[in-house]
Amino acid sequence: MQTYRIGIQTWGSDGDILPFFGLAKALVASGHRVTIAVTSVDGKDYCELGLRIGAEVQTFNGSALADDPYALSRASSPLVQLRALLATCYDPLVGPMFDASVALCRSSDVVVGHALCHTLHTAAELAAVPRVSVALSPMLLPTAHLAPNGRRLPAPLNRFLWWAGDRVMSAVLFSKADELRVAHGLRPLRSLHRELYTSDFLTLLACSPALCSPMPDWPDTVRVVGQLLVPADIGAPSDALLQFMAQGAAPVFMTFGSCAQFNADENLRLLTDAAMRAGVRAVIQMEGAGEGTPSSSSDVFVCGRADHAAIFPKCAAVVHHGGAGTAHAVLRAGVPSVVVAHAYDQMDWADRLHSAGVATRPLNRKRVTVAQLAEAIDDAVTNISVVSKAKELGERVACESGVDNAVPLITTAMQQRG
Repeated sequence: MQTYRIGIQTWGSDGDILPFFGLAKALVASGHRVTIAVTSVDGKDYCELGLRIGAEVQTFNGSALADDPYALSRASSPLVQLRALLATCYDPLVGPMFDASVALCRSSDVVVGHALCHTLHTAAELAAVPRVSVALSPMLLPTAHLAPNGRRLPAPLNRFLWWAGDRVMSAVLFSKADELRVAHGLRPLRSLHRELYTSDFLTLLACSPALCSPMPDWPDTVRVVGQLLVPADIGAPSDALLQFMAQGAAPVFMTFGSCAQFNADENLRLLTDAAMRAGVRAVIQMEGAGEGTPSSSSDVFVCGRADHAAIFPKCAAVVHHGGAGTAHAVLRAGVPSVVVAHAYDQMDWADRLHSAGVATRPLNRKRVTVAQLAEAIDDAVTNISVVSKAKELGERVACESGVDNAVPLITTAMQQRG
C-alpha cells in the first residue's frame, strides 16, 4: 500500500484535539508519516501523547486561557458564543497558526484539518495541496432536510436558515479568514459551509450514524465515519477509583469536561449536592481537584482524568456537558445520559441524544438547579425505556470505528487523485 506524508492541524480544547490524535494513531499504524500542529485554548501540551502514538507534534499555543470560555458571552445564541470564543482564543493566534499551516502544506502530500481551521484551508489552497476537512458536528453541514438546529422543518425554510446563517457567520465569525485570504491574493470565501467546513476533496463527519445519518443532498465527498476514538492510554483509572466503584451499586459518573475547570468549586458543589439529593453513588471528574472521597459524602468520589471507555460501561448513568466526544463515549458505553449543556454545539448533541431516547430532557448550565439535576439523575437511572434504549444503541455503536473508516477513505482519495 502506498504511504503518504500527512499533516494534521486542529485547534480548541480536548474535545477538538484528541479525536485527531485517534486518527493520527490509526494513520501511523497504517504506515503513514504524520505531523500534528496543535493549538490548545487551555495551554495543554500534547507532545508526550504524540510520542506514544508515533506522530510528530508541533504546539502553537498562546497564553493559557484564564477566563471561562463558556462564560465569555451572556447570550444564549451559539453564534454569539462562538464569536466571543474566536475573538478571544483564535483570532489573536491567526499569525502563528497560519505559519504552522504553511509549514504543514510544504511538507505533506495531504493535509487534514478541523473544519473551523481556516488558516489550513487558505494555506492548502495557496500550495495546491489536497485538504481533508473533519467536522465534529453535523451543524456545520447544510441540508434541505434539516434546519441548522437539527429540527425537521419544511425544505424551503431549512434552505433559507442555512443560507442566512452562512451569511451571518461569514460576516461575523470569520472576517479574519477573509483578511488573511485577501492579503495572500485569494478571493473572500463565498460560503463557510461549502468552502471551509467542507472540502471538495473529502469531508469526514466524525459522528455516529445513530445520531446523524447521511443526508441525501450531501455530495459523495461528505462521509459519515463515526466517532474518532481517542487513544485508549489516556488517564487510566486509579486503583482507588476502581476500588470505590466496586464497593457498592454502580455509580453515576459526572463530568463537565473542559468546562469543569472554570468555576470548579461551584461545579463541584452542584454535582455533589445533586448526587446526594438523588441518593446515588457518584464519581465526579474534576481536573486539578484532589482525588478521593470528600468529607461531605462517602458516596461521592472525586477523580482527575479517567479513561471514559473503561469507566462509563460500569456506571448507571453519566451526567455530562454534551461535548461531542463525551456524548459519543456515553452512547458507546450503553448507559443513559443527563446532559447539562454549557454552550456552542452542546445543546444540539443534547437534543440528538434525547431524540434517540437515550437521555433525559436537556438541561442548561446557566439555569440548572440542584433539584432539577437530581430529578434528571433519578429519571435516567429508573426509566426503563431510557435504560434499555441506551443499552440497545450502545451495542450497535460499539461496533463502529470512525478511524477504521476514515483511514481508507483518505488513502483512496489520494490514490484516485493520482
